[in-house]
Amino acid sequence: MQTTGNLGLKKPDGTDIVDIADLNGNMDILDAAVQNVRDHAADAVKHVTAAERTAWNAKASTAAATASAAGLMAAADKAKLDGVAAGANKYVHPNHTGDVTSTGDGVTAIAPGVIVDADVNSAAAIGWSKISKTGSSLADLATRSAADLSSGTLAAARLPAATGDVTSPAGSNVFTFAPGVIVDADVSTSAQINAAKIGTAGITNTEFGYLDGATSNIQSQLNSKAPLTTTPQQTTTDISYYVRTDGNDGNTGLANTAGGAFKTINKAISMIPQVVNHIITIYIGNGSYSESILVGGFSGSGSITITGNQSDASLTSVTSVTLLKNFLTLVVDSLTANTSTSDGFTINRCVGFRLNSCRVISSSSTFSGVITYFSSGAISWGTYSNRGNGISVNTVSQIVIAGVSGTGNVIGLGVTDGSLVTRNELALTGTQKESNSGGSITGGILNPWGDNTDTTRSVGDLTRQSSGGQSIAASALSKIIFTSAPNNQKNTCDIPNSRFVAPETGYYLVNCRVGITGASTYNQLLLFVNSAVNAVLGETWENATSGLSISGSSILRLTAGSTVDFFVFVNAAAILSYKDESTHASIIRIA
Repeated sequence: MQTTGNLGLKKPDGTDIVDIADLNGNMDILDAAVQNVRDHAADAVKHVTAAERTAWNAKASTAAATASAAGLMAAADKAKLDGVAAGANKYVHPNHTGDVTSTGDGVTAIAPGVIVDADVNSAAAIGWSKISKTGSSLADLATRSAADLSSGTLAAARLPAATGDVTSPAGSNVFTFAPGVIVDADVSTSAQINAAKIGTAGITNTEFGYLDGATSNIQSQLNSKAPLTTTPQQTTTDISYYVRTDGNDGNTGLANTAGGAFKTINKAISMIPQVVNHIITIYIGNGSYSESILVGGFSGSGSITITGNQSDASLTSVTSVTLLKNFLTLVVDSLTANTSTSDGFTINRCVGFRLNSCRVISSSSTFSGVITYFSSGAISWGTYSNRGNGISVNTVSQIVIAGVSGTGNVIGLGVTDGSLVTRNELALTGTQKESNSGGSITGGILNPWGDNTDTTRSVGDLTRQSSGGQSIAASALSKIIFTSAPNNQKNTCDIPNSRFVAPETGYYLVNCRVGITGASTYNQLLLFVNSAVNAVLGETWENATSGLSISGSSILRLTAGSTVDFFVFVNAAAILSYKDESTHASIIRIA
């Protein structure tokens, strides 16, 4: 190690190890020497002239150059060395981890997978050559135009071919399902596919809906049916059909709703098998039905009842009604026939019919309100006015008429050709006519027993005329309470006990009608003889919330002193109407 001659600065030889402390020591010596020079120079400057200062600066510059030439350190170099920290030659670059990593050798790298979309500047303009295209998802990007990529769409011409369940030719945007690939599970339950899209499109939604009622193979069910040409079809259970003006003949007719009821009465009649061994009831909703009703060709041990609004027959009207060749109990109740160009009600070759509370009031001097041929049955509680004949009974018919009225008729009641009419409470205005060809009208008897005058027959009417209705308990038999007897011949009415008492032994025709209002949905009208059930005069499964009526009649063989009472059964509490036109009963001895 050598030193300088003036200041003793250390000068390492080529084989010496450089020690930063030696350098720092040299700097300190130089710093002190230079500062000493500067201090003396400053003092000298204070007392020199401008000329002397110029000369001094020149000397200083020459001295600095001389010092530099002699290997001495300039002040600027010393300032730089003063900024170097002690032991700077021992600095170790630290390691760093995270999104950016570095090591002691100064290498810095970005960790894999840490750069996301937000880290890339939109102006980065990364060259296509910098993007690897080796991944399968990028394999065909080179074939796409910039417009394809920037717009987010691909031109149809650039689309590849697609095969499988969905197929499409290359360069086409038309995709089609391969035949047979769509299965039931692929179709949503809410798809609501129109039936017109199925098969040959020859089926409507309504027709397709018929399949809902199929419980097994349809063809097998058809094959199991007896041939209509050789085997008469017959009922298998009681049936109730409903007809409404807002119904549809494509419905089942089994529910009293717009979506369940038929629209026409004849449609409901067409659903009845020709042999009826059960109770068939057709309920007709309020409204006008522009159709001529035909009920024909039915027989059996059961009954068919067609009933309109039992509280007011004028609310249910049709054009006309024809009953033809029926041999079973057939009841038409509370209908108005509004024709003026034909007979209102025609009964031809029917046994056991009953026309109850029906009306014909449209004017016709030619046609009858009711006309019968070769038939037997009863016409009760109706109104037939403004006709050529209010009621015309023809060709060996046997008819019982009770409680019928009407005005403005040319002939009130006409009977011809060996027919026999038994009448009671008949109030048909017009001539009463018995034909010379053998027609006969009797005053209350079917087979005269010696006295044909009205005033000596056993006749009675019971009504309710109290100020309030009668409360009826649910699920129990309740006797109907009557409060008055507007007609009571031979003391047939026992008002305190609300019953009839037969004054004599014989055959009696009994009628009863009752109005019911309440929450009941099953209602029965029952006839008791001598305190025991004799018959169910009528029943209905209709809801009585808006009010309904039940009526019925029966011919009884009574001995003198026998009692006749009327009871109702409801499955929910109800009220019996107090109005006499809704709740009343009548009895007449007919033989």
